[in-house]
Amino acid sequence: MLKVTFLKIKHQPFLLGVLTLVIGYGLLIVWKMRSNPDNSDIWFKNGLVYLNCLTPFLISLIIAIQRKFEDQRPNFYSVLSSPSRTKWLLAFSLGAYTIWLMNLLTFSLLFWIFTKVPFSEYVNLWVSEAFLGMIWVPIIEYFGIIHSYLASIVVGVMTIPFTIYYGTTQLGIDLWRMIPWVYSIKIYLIPKSQLIWMILVILICTLLEQLLVNWCFNNWTGR
Repeated sequence: MLKVTFLKIKHQPFLLGVLTLVIGYGLLIVWKMRSNPDNSDIWFKNGLVYLNCLTPFLISLIIAIQRKFEDQRPNFYSVLSSPSRTKWLLAFSLGAYTIWLMNLLTFSLLFWIFTKVPFSEYVNLWVSEAFLGMIWVPIIEYFGIIHSYLASIVVGVMTIPFTIYYGTTQLGIDLWRMIPWVYSIKIYLIPKSQLIWMILVILICTLLEQLLVNWCFNNWTGR
């Protein structure tokens, strides 16, 4: 599976555009941290919070590029003629998620090389981005596959005001606990004692979303 993903990445140069955005954002935060060493911790935390706000959009770009690539491959039509498309869809999901993890790894390396970020902050980065943020993948995947690659981008753009408004404001103080889609943004407000339970909620929600997308895709008649 991983080998196939890397082979696909080789033929999708536009994925470098997503990586460029992630690197550019990372370098901006690094520059702010080095320019203001006394406030470097604040800059990193704010940078991580707003990266989580942008995560659905960045994932939507990855899925859109993958969907456009699949449109150009003749085997996609054979997938549509198959009575069970679950295996292909799961491979598509894992591919998008793997590419996102590679972007996160690059982002982490920037701070490891150019700053002295505490190890605990890397833990927050990966927990929020790689685990809590995965809840967005099936949602964006649904629009990208069932509708079009442009639909996934539109949904990704629409998530930006949603995540910023519900994730970075004082809305209801505790209301965000009822919205799993903003858990990643609230990483610094989640008590350590409740973190494992919130990860469990995310895993359950993501699984339910993926099962629903699988059902929709298996019953989809195509374009």
